[in-house]
Amino acid sequence: MKKRLINCFLIACCFCLNSFSQELDLPLGRLYNQYYEKEIYAIDSVTFHTSFRPFNSEELFQEIYPDKNFNLTRVGIDNKFKRFINVIGYDDMLRFDEHGFIKATTIDTTIYNYNNEIARNEKKYVPRKFYIAANPLFRMEAGYELLRGKVPGEKVNLNGSSDFITYNMRGIELKANIGRKVSLYTAFMENQAKFPYLEGLHTRAIQAAPGEGKTKNFKGTGFDFATAIGYISYSPNKYFNVKMGHGKHFIGDGYRSLLLSDNAFNYPYIQLTTKFWKIKYVNIFSELQANVSSEEGFDRGVDRKLANFNYVTADLTPWMEIGIFEGIIWRRTTPEGNTAFDYNFLNPIIGVRAFQKNLDNKRIYGLNYRFSIPKNMVVYGQFVVDQLKGGFKSADLKAGFQVGYKYYEAFGVDNLNLQVEFNRVRPYTYSGEDTIINFSHYSQPLAHPLGANFTEVLGIVNYRYKRFYGEWKLGWYQQGLDYIDRGTAYFNSGSNIFVPQSFFGTDDVSFGQGVNINVIKNEIRTGFILNPKINLCLEGKIQNRFYKFDNDVSIQSHIITLGLISNLFNQYYDFTLGPIRF
Repeated sequence: MKKRLINCFLIACCFCLNSFSQELDLPLGRLYNQYYEKEIYAIDSVTFHTSFRPFNSEELFQEIYPDKNFNLTRVGIDNKFKRFINVIGYDDMLRFDEHGFIKATTIDTTIYNYNNEIARNEKKYVPRKFYIAANPLFRMEAGYELLRGKVPGEKVNLNGSSDFITYNMRGIELKANIGRKVSLYTAFMENQAKFPYLEGLHTRAIQAAPGEGKTKNFKGTGFDFATAIGYISYSPNKYFNVKMGHGKHFIGDGYRSLLLSDNAFNYPYIQLTTKFWKIKYVNIFSELQANVSSEEGFDRGVDRKLANFNYVTADLTPWMEIGIFEGIIWRRTTPEGNTAFDYNFLNPIIGVRAFQKNLDNKRIYGLNYRFSIPKNMVVYGQFVVDQLKGGFKSADLKAGFQVGYKYYEAFGVDNLNLQVEFNRVRPYTYSGEDTIINFSHYSQPLAHPLGANFTEVLGIVNYRYKRFYGEWKLGWYQQGLDYIDRGTAYFNSGSNIFVPQSFFGTDDVSFGQGVNINVIKNEIRTGFILNPKINLCLEGKIQNRFYKFDNDVSIQSHIITLGLISNLFNQYYDFTLGPIRF
């Protein structure tokens, strides 16, 4: 039997190696993807589904290729030093194809009249039969935080408190195309971090770093954690793709997603993508973990759950895209600690579960829309529905919405982009009947990082001139937090999705109920792109955060950092505070 399995594995490998569109995904990082967005949102562009990310390189690079989009000129190839500069400043650090090691000889011959043989013309996308590349990944960041104010319910006075903050990430990525139907990607990062004050409190509370996995103590005040990403992708034809991996997804055209975002930690998944006409249909089957800070003990382990994320999107016209989302969380571990499995989990047809009864699951449905309008403008948004029962003041009415606006080449200025976004989610949305079956993974929300019961406004301005870039992000949100009265009675305001939906009464629910908090976050970042292929940047940031509670308690945090960063991944440091003690 063992020999038969080995033979089957070898036959499958041979089939893959002899198959002849490369299917590598682009990173999810917003600073990486924003340079392509103007073209893919253009109203006269070909059909491109912008709302499902990560983008597929085969689809994107047919229209927009990095060298062309960045419009940067290489320095020449007449000596080894210039070739070295081209590699460091443009390309994957180490790469091979079917012809062997790829030298930095990819220049525009209309500018440089050299007689050297040109190995690749990367002014356009050239598929290779075989390609493998390796790159280092960094986030070597250091800074300083100044605090003022007081934590509600605590005796700690933060006035004049200050501390150094650091983030030390080292990693490596490997990516390969084998034939023209098989692609592989893997990345591993080792991290040590000393977070700002509130991020540190949050990380200790949930025992997981924001957007990352479980942490362990590092030198008393810091955290140590690791990250692994990887997938293998196979496309038997232009209509179908199957992918098996460990990573994240993002559905939407905004800064936030109320459907599925990259806020939580990576998860194992199998992804099926079907494309035909103007339709793209994605099925994601994954396994998630519940509250990693559970005190059930080692005998029971971490509670697990399964998830289906189904999304169908249609480019009805070049300027309009509509998508329908279904997210279902299935119980894998029962409250008693037993293992459960429902074979309905295997059904790939969107919407069927909405008509089935007596299923032990959590269901989220949503609508995503995007309209491209003239003069490089985009209007987008989402509706999310958890449950539609009762009146507007009922706790059984659980829903939210998003509306946003993007303006590329704003006021006729090249590479100046503006974005405004509004998000609002009702109390108790995404929460479940217990601490296991809610819309979360690894103690972190799968959609908006704030959970529920909030109103948020965001404004983003970014600009790039050649390799220099800058971004200003200003955000405000208001949220109603849970609180503990006199140390014993817990009041669930509906903001923390990990608290089961238990409360007194169902007919007096309102936005912002609970302890009210108003938060203003201001962030300015500027940097220089060392290598656009892997978005390696020298970057400086200034962050100001103001937290004002309705009991006249406030916290201020002022941060300045400088670092060498591979800006390939998004990081969110927004989370629900609380419960507040009185």
